[in-house]
Amino acid sequence: MIFDKLFKKDKDSGKTTETKPVSTVDYYAEGKNQFNAGRYTQAMEFFQAAIAEHPERENAYLMLAETYIKLNKAELSQKTLFSLLAINPNNKEALSKIQMMMGSLSKSKKTIEPTTNPKPSKQSIQNKEKTSFKVKPEETSQYIPNPNTVIESPQNVSDYIVIQPNINQTPYYCVEFKNGNRIYLEIVDGYCVVTPPNKKDGWLGYKTPSGELIIPDSIEIDGIKREIKKIAPYSLWCDASSIILPNTLVEIRENSFHAKIENLIIPNGVTYIGDWAFYGCEFLSSVVIPSSVTYLGKYAFNACVRLSKVVLSEGITHIEDHTFYGTSIEKIEIPSSVIEIGSRAFQNQQRKELPRKELKEIILKGAPPKIEQDSFCYAALCSKRPLVYVHNQFYQQYKYALYWQQMDLIPY
Repeated sequence: MIFDKLFKKDKDSGKTTETKPVSTVDYYAEGKNQFNAGRYTQAMEFFQAAIAEHPERENAYLMLAETYIKLNKAELSQKTLFSLLAINPNNKEALSKIQMMMGSLSKSKKTIEPTTNPKPSKQSIQNKEKTSFKVKPEETSQYIPNPNTVIESPQNVSDYIVIQPNINQTPYYCVEFKNGNRIYLEIVDGYCVVTPPNKKDGWLGYKTPSGELIIPDSIEIDGIKREIKKIAPYSLWCDASSIILPNTLVEIRENSFHAKIENLIIPNGVTYIGDWAFYGCEFLSSVVIPSSVTYLGKYAFNACVRLSKVVLSEGITHIEDHTFYGTSIEKIEIPSSVIEIGSRAFQNQQRKELPRKELKEIILKGAPPKIEQDSFCYAALCSKRPLVYVHNQFYQQYKYALYWQQMDLIPY
């Protein structure tokens, strides 16, 4: 494997273990050598390793984006550039590249198709059958629907009444549906934003008579059809057991939800999920996060105590601190696009009302993301460390990566 040369055996007598990686190796320089030689897959691995080692190294992001283009992975290239802009919003080269990509995209009138993991080869399946795994990594994604599934029906929610605002008191519209449910909207730049039902007090919990709240793709106000693109903070603090989000949605802001929802599919097209967005949705058991998401906020699913099934799509680069803290996740698959996982991101928590569930299995598709000591399990809180399944291609990297080296690594 290409990373073997980065490591050496300890030649001292009586020792058979490998030493730490040679400190003089420059992953970025090795990546450029592979890139210039036309070996783009190898270059990608080196640049990913460079970012994992030094997340602030901007030139590594730029070269990784170039490499993704060579590998016909335009979406991952775009996500990498957005990750760079999160570090340095003034990076002119990243801004220029994104503008060029958007320009060529609009000219060709094509959309970037979400990347999907290729089906495992017959040989790889045979190799896995020879190994006594407790879980087959490719099975993990079969929990719930494909993250890029288009949810039908919001467009045809036609039976509603738009209650005109009182200009002196309420700066928003109330939309009342035939089943008695309500949403509250503001018009911003020609589109609609779901807003709290009581702007003065910030939020006001309300009941949904049918238990299911369907938010349509658009609402007609003053004779103009307006798409719904954002959900503002504190907007959906209600007792709905099911909420269907519009396919036009782009942003879910901070503290948006506090409801009794059990399952959630976030539409493909949402790019931003704010901090604390679904905090404390205690009945939520499964969630699908699409590849369009570029920011998945801190504490976004914190204290969702029954949440056990999560699908993360290729394209997500960062998982912030405490994102899934205090959940019931026992098995998680980390896409190859993830380069950093924050403190206590997947650390489960004891709950009096529920039996404790610990994270048991982690399946990784790419090079080692940067992690903290307590990203998955803190020794004092875990009865047993989770099993970590890593691809053969990256096994040597994980053996010497900070904090990963302390975990129970299993190649597949």
